[in-house]
Amino acid sequence: MFDAQDIENKCEGQYTTLPDVPGYKLYNIKAVVIATLFGTPLAGGYLMARNYIHLGNKKNAKRTLLCTLLVVTITYVFGNLFPNIHPFVVTMPELLAMMHGMKMLQGDALKIHQGNNGKFESCWRAFGISLVIMIVIIFVFYFISNIIITY
Repeated sequence: MFDAQDIENKCEGQYTTLPDVPGYKLYNIKAVVIATLFGTPLAGGYLMARNYIHLGNKKNAKRTLLCTLLVVTITYVFGNLFPNIHPFVVTMPELLAMMHGMKMLQGDALKIHQGNNGKFESCWRAFGISLVIMIVIIFVFYFISNIIITY
């Protein structure tokens, strides 16, 4: 797939230049879902935000991080209010929402990136980032639950 600038470069049916390969890697939908599964929606949101930054949209990157932080906080509060609810009841809607959101918000950009021979980050990298984010979340909520609330 080529953009409008490449079409303008046509000269008698021949391309005068080859389209530029993007110099960055994006996270695909599978990587974001893996990160969400193992590192909460905050990890998936972080990867989506990284994509937005590479695509030059810092405003949506900030919005994505704030929304996913809000979801994690609501999930934490919900889990404390209803401790007997199975985690699957919370996890599946989060995964489905993240997958659907990723398709809706970045699906076209991912297709264009792939059409321009752009590369994608490894799912293993997404998994590693999700584990780091999960450790940070556990530490923060442990700190909030056991240190701040007890005083």
